[in-house]
Amino acid sequence: MVVAKKVVKKTVKKVEKKEFEKLPSLKEMLEAGVHFGHSIKRRNPRMDEYVYATKSGVQIFDLVQTRAALSDACNYLVEVIAQGGQILLVGTKAQAAETIKTEADRLGVAYITTHFVGGLSTNAEHIYTSVDNLI
Repeated sequence: MVVAKKVVKKTVKKVEKKEFEKLPSLKEMLEAGVHFGHSIKRRNPRMDEYVYATKSGVQIFDLVQTRAALSDACNYLVEVIAQGGQILLVGTKAQAAETIKTEADRLGVAYITTHFVGGLSTNAEHIYTSVDNLI
């Protein structure tokens, strides 16, 4: 665990120096289809401020706001790790699983690439009790 923290802190220092120059450009985000959201039927009204338009029943996200939020999220993670906090990478879709595993191993952090148990991070005491009862 100590080794992992050293690796993470070194990684954080590198990231701080680069100031997230590896964030995708707006063009790269567009080409990757980052702007495609849910169908209107599955929309969440709290996301309306981030929706640029709706086309053929699908929400189109504002990539300028998306990239700014991605930068904010990266800054937050750097801050958490620099203060000795822990992070958990979660990506349960098949397309994300390999990337999540690779990056988590590289950073030395925990990850979940299969089923994410509801309440695992917000109701851990109940989960632990349930597991203890099963044993």
